[in-house]
Amino acid sequence: MTLSEYAIVGLYEEVLIRGFLVGHMMYHWKDDNRKVLKSVLWSSVIFGVLHLGNLFSGQGVATTLLQVSYSTILGIVFAAVYIRTKNLWSVAIIHGLIDFASGIEGIFEMPQATLEVAAGEGSMNLLSLLILLSVMLIGLVWGILMLRKKEEIQKLWS
Repeated sequence: MTLSEYAIVGLYEEVLIRGFLVGHMMYHWKDDNRKVLKSVLWSSVIFGVLHLGNLFSGQGVATTLLQVSYSTILGIVFAAVYIRTKNLWSVAIIHGLIDFASGIEGIFEMPQATLEVAAGEGSMNLLSLLILLSVMLIGLVWGILMLRKKEEIQKLWS
């Protein structure tokens, strides 16, 4: 049940943000030399900011700001993959797997190795935080490197 929930959320967000928004931005800025950069950055910031809505579900401010930060960075990675492949399924699967992995993180709690997120908001597994930061850094570098192949991107989106 949890896996299907994460798959649906990942697919929904990818259709909305990458499929609709990035596709529209790439078309709207088709004559702009910076269309890829603008599309990646704007869609990623919007993707991150949309996670502020979690404040209304009772999630704490510090936890939400952390989520907005890593969602923005992951948005760059997802946008880079989508722009380079124009394949929404690959991005939706990656997104769903990341959501699923974050959802099962609580199963492997190590109480002696937690990091307080903020007073009253609970804690985060320190190992999970290090893995999250490492994956984000690797993904960010990979995403940026993927976008350097401008001729291939131009051919795919023209």
